Amino acid sequence: MPDENSRSEYLGDGVHAQYLPTQGQLWLMVERCDNPLDSRPAVRIERVCLEREVFDALVRFAGQCWPEGGP
Repeated sequence: MPDENSRSEYLGDGVHAQYLPTQGQLWLMVERCDNPLDSRPAVRIERVCLEREVFDALVRFAGQCWPEGGP
């Protein structure tokens, strides 16, 4: 059953995000194809599920890589 309260947004750089509140999950999705120059490339969606703890760890890591006032 679809989650009526889910939210989706395009983040940029080919990355889409979807939040499923009933599952407490944030999904990141990108489209990939092995041979984009093929006349009919086979496209697949690759997904990563981020639970709250993993997302928080990603935010901490990003803060170490891109500190405030950085380049």
